[in-house]
Amino acid sequence: MKIISAVIAVLMILVVSCSFFQKSEDQLFNAGLESLTVGDFYGAVESFDKIDTLYPGSPYGFYGRAIAYEKDRRFIDALNEYLRILTRNSDFAPGLKALIRLAAKTEHPNLALDISSKYQEIEDDSIAVIELNAEMLLDIGEYSLAREEMTRIAPETLCTQQQHLFYSRLSLYEGDLKAALSHCLQAVAENRSDIEALMEAGHIYSSIGRYDSAAVFYRGILNAETVDYYQKADVAEALIDINYLADADRLVDELEQISSENNVIPLLRTKLLLAEGQAMRAKEYYTKTISKNKITPAQQLFMAGVRWKSKDIQGTVMAFEHADQIAETDSFHIGLRDEIMLKKPELFLQNGDWRAADGIMQALEGILPLDYKTVYLKSGIGLLGNNKELAEESLVRLEILVEDNPYRLAKFADLYMLVDSLDKAGSYYDQAMSKDKINIGAILGKVKVLKSKKRYNDAIDFLENQNQLVIYNRLIYPELISLYRDKGNLKKARDFVRTLIDNAPGNIDLYRLAMKLAEEDNQPEDVGSIVKTCLENNPDNGYAILLAGEHYLKTGQKDEAERYFQSALSTGIMLHEVYYQLGLLMEDKEDADSALVYFEKSADLNQYSGKAFGRMAAIMINEKDIDKKRLAEIMNYVRLAQRSTRNPDDFITLGRAQIIQTRYKAAGKNFNRALEANPNNPEYNFYAGMNYVNLDSLQKARTYLKKAIKNGLSGKLKSQAQNALSRL
Repeated sequence: MKIISAVIAVLMILVVSCSFFQKSEDQLFNAGLESLTVGDFYGAVESFDKIDTLYPGSPYGFYGRAIAYEKDRRFIDALNEYLRILTRNSDFAPGLKALIRLAAKTEHPNLALDISSKYQEIEDDSIAVIELNAEMLLDIGEYSLAREEMTRIAPETLCTQQQHLFYSRLSLYEGDLKAALSHCLQAVAENRSDIEALMEAGHIYSSIGRYDSAAVFYRGILNAETVDYYQKADVAEALIDINYLADADRLVDELEQISSENNVIPLLRTKLLLAEGQAMRAKEYYTKTISKNKITPAQQLFMAGVRWKSKDIQGTVMAFEHADQIAETDSFHIGLRDEIMLKKPELFLQNGDWRAADGIMQALEGILPLDYKTVYLKSGIGLLGNNKELAEESLVRLEILVEDNPYRLAKFADLYMLVDSLDKAGSYYDQAMSKDKINIGAILGKVKVLKSKKRYNDAIDFLENQNQLVIYNRLIYPELISLYRDKGNLKKARDFVRTLIDNAPGNIDLYRLAMKLAEEDNQPEDVGSIVKTCLENNPDNGYAILLAGEHYLKTGQKDEAERYFQSALSTGIMLHEVYYQLGLLMEDKEDADSALVYFEKSADLNQYSGKAFGRMAAIMINEKDIDKKRLAEIMNYVRLAQRSTRNPDDFITLGRAQIIQTRYKAAGKNFNRALEANPNNPEYNFYAGMNYVNLDSLQKARTYLKKAIKNGLSGKLKSQAQNALSRL
């Protein structure tokens, strides 16, 4: 009996001890939030999961995970967690409020409106309800209703900091630039260290193409005492979006040193690679990195977007399918599952394959609600498939669902563009722009309509009349520059690019564009001045230093080029490209061994760029006594080069390798492919001519060899051509 009593006593002590040491719900929730401040996503989720285990009726596990997903750029996962709260705690106000905001910002207007009505039922603070409603209406494009709602509690002349930011954004959509900037600056002036205000101000200036001003606000966030990991990640993403890539790269490096236990680091690295034009490498990197942990639907959807940009349509479809499978396994909210399922037919429709889209939609018939997205897809299928009955029925429904929403009006116009119904498309684009003065989709659509009608001058006038609202926006200005060039007005194009550089001196791509335009304008002396300005504005920017090296290499200033390339290496920026340029420099110096070393380093860093492989093959084909093993290596490098590029030099290298194999006809086909791309190239004509000697086509041999000499063939090749001609 004594033994039993002792055992019971020990057990009681253990139970009491466990209760004593067990963390409270608040402690676990706060621990999770603390983990997020240092980028430890998985540590945060572990804390939130414990809340579910220890306090099964609590909404805070779901709420914490939703916050974590949202910060980690997994928006559809976050929406799902917020919706899970509703099934258990429909009156949990913080979750409802966060869900409304996220739904509105991620193009889920119906969900935002539905949850808003629930929030109003439980929130006693009427001012908070009105303010949230106004912000939601602004985010979903209901601008007149948003203004009406906000003026109930705050006229424009009497605003809090948050309300100033609201009116700043609203004024932009309404086309009042002066009011927009005035409200923005007043908001920042109230508290210059307020992170939310600085971020919003940066976005406002970014939307009108004032990128350097935007960067000033973004950098201000980094100086705030309370800035945390994910807020710095927000800044890094914003810097990528304005093409301030060197700043973004440094910041991502800093964040990665703190923690990479999250999705945001691979996402930012991937966006950097995409911004550098390395889509294939971006796809490989993101796929490999996120596979180390459990993959969520949001990650699969982002992966689909990356694969689409790398022109991997099959991979994009597979990513959508995997997202759907994971969502089904994780019992995702039915509305979000519907959204994921519709990604595939949307992709096919966008790619013009209405039959594939129709097949999927028919398989889903009766499962999906007749909401905006479903009706939109059916309308597109009907129009592209020339199914008048389906098109007419769906378009009538769609017009009702579109209402006056500017985003949907622009998408409606896009449908008519699919079938070249230009007048109808133009009408809907005009309606969208009347509701939203900075609607990028509508503005670009209108330009496309005018260009399709061959009204190029009208397209130029239209863009120029956009004033300063969007004309400097990165999505808009390439259209205007392209139109100027097409009309032969290089002076206007160059003047415009100078203004763009003034607005965004940290965007190195603009200097490249300015250099290209100067060359097109037959003003090569201006190119050096542009490079100098670029370096003055960006002395420590690896992209700028690389640009300078490329310029000096092109102009034959080899020592200067090497100095800048070596300096670029120390920045760690675009190393594969720096090594490639060093390889070209060594080729110019006739140092083949060093060139091969640099090209190999370039290829090791970026196996998806074929140009380094192409140069390696081109150098090796000039070697003496090429054996079978070396020849196989050369041909493999050409194959790798042609996997991603169509450089005519590679056809020449391949043809020369085939001559060694005595495959003269095959070689001739490759030489002809190169000549199709550049018929006057002296070296291409030389190799084609010498191969015709092998084929005993002597007249053709004479023609090509003479053309090679006439077009400037020099050195040993010229001597060989002259000797061959003397024998023919």
